Amino acid sequence: MALADFLKLVDDKLHEVFAHTPPDPVKARKPFIRKLDQAAKQFEDGKQPRGDSKWWAANNGAVIFTPNIDGRAILIGGKEKHGIKAGDFLDSLTKLRAGVEAGELDDQLISGETAAPAVEKKPRKGWSQERKDREAAKKAERLKAK
Repeated sequence: MALADFLKLVDDKLHEVFAHTPPDPVKARKPFIRKLDQAAKQFEDGKQPRGDSKWWAANNGAVIFTPNIDGRAILIGGKEKHGIKAGDFLDSLTKLRAGVEAGELDDQLISGETAAPAVEKKPRKGWSQERKDREAAKKAERLKAK
């Protein structure tokens, strides 16, 4: 009977509870704050970022600001893109940083509530057979010349 009483108290679902680590908001903020600081430094240095994960682009005295983490847009005020006057951009980053440090974006940074992930790039295709043949012919000529 004692074994049956023991088995009544066993709950297999508690494994999930035991292994669960609650999210740490301070840890979730760090990459976002680091990217904010990087964007501010790039803007101050006049180095326009390139690539899919860039946070801002400037043109004609305006900046389009699109924060993202790991390629997923972070929604601020329900929007992915924010237009800001170039003269106000550094001040806006400072204010956003203060808001993030105060925990105003914690729900989104922790839960991963973001916009749809960016469209994945198709992998590059290899060389065509014609190009492979041309390269092989060039290589053969170089070897023959030696």
